[in-house]
Amino acid sequence: MERARQPDRRRNLDVSERPSGVGGVTDIEYATEHLVSQVLTRRARGLRTTCAWLNHYTALRVSGARLPHSFADIVAIDGQLLSRIVGEPPSRRTSADSTLPILLDSLPAARIALVGGSPSSIANFRQAFERRWSKHEVVYCADGYGNRPTPQAFASQILSASVDVAIIGLGAPMQERYLAAIKDACAPDSAIMAFTCGGWMDQFIQPDYYPRWAYPLGLTWLVRLSREPRRLWRRYTVDAIHALIVRRKIRRNIHDWRQQS
Repeated sequence: MERARQPDRRRNLDVSERPSGVGGVTDIEYATEHLVSQVLTRRARGLRTTCAWLNHYTALRVSGARLPHSFADIVAIDGQLLSRIVGEPPSRRTSADSTLPILLDSLPAARIALVGGSPSSIANFRQAFERRWSKHEVVYCADGYGNRPTPQAFASQILSASVDVAIIGLGAPMQERYLAAIKDACAPDSAIMAFTCGGWMDQFIQPDYYPRWAYPLGLTWLVRLSREPRRLWRRYTVDAIHALIVRRKIRRNIHDWRQQS
C-alpha cells in the first residue's frame, strides 16, 4: 500500500491536549488536523474508514431513519448547536468542507468515487475536483437523481472498481444509508475510505461561497442561510428548536452510534 504524505506533527496530538490558540492555529483547524491524522492512521494500518458528519438537522433525520447503530466507523460533529447538545466544546467540531481537502492533499494517488447532486452539478464538481487533485483518478461518478444506484449496488460497484475513496453527497439520511451499505459490504481490513459530505460538492464549485471571516467566527451557517433562505430557514429555526426539545434522544443516539462504530 502506498503511504500517505506525513501529516503535520500536530495531528498526532489529542485535540483535548492542546491549549487554545497555540501556534497561530485555531481550535477548529487543530480538530480538523486531528481527524485527518486519525483517518490516515487507520489507512496506514489497513483499516476501513467510513465517516459521517452530523449537525442538529442531519442528526434528527438519521435518528428517524432506522439505520443500523453501527452505520459509520467515525461519527463526527459538525455544527455549534449539536456540539452543545452532545456536551462537546464547539471548538472540537469538524466538517467535510474543512477535512476532505486536507485529506485529499495528503493522500497519494487514489481511485475516487463520487455520487450526489444533479447531473449538471456533479459534472461540474468532477471537473473542479480533477483540476484541483489531478493526481487522483475519478473512476466512478453518478448523480443523485435518475442515475443513482441503490446503496447496495453502489457498494458493490465501488468494490469492483477498486475505489480507494468514496465521497457521498446525497443529503440525510440517504447519504448515511449509502455509507452503511459500504461499511456492511467492506471488510474491516479493506482500507477503503468513504465519507458523507452534505452540501460540500455545491460549495466546492463556488470558491467564494464562504467569506474568509465565516470560519473563524463560526458563522458558516449564517452565510448558508443568507444564500439559500427558502431552503434553509426551517433548518435553523423549526428544526433547531425541535433538536433542543429532543436533545436527550439525540445525545443518546450519538453515544450509541459511536459506541458501536
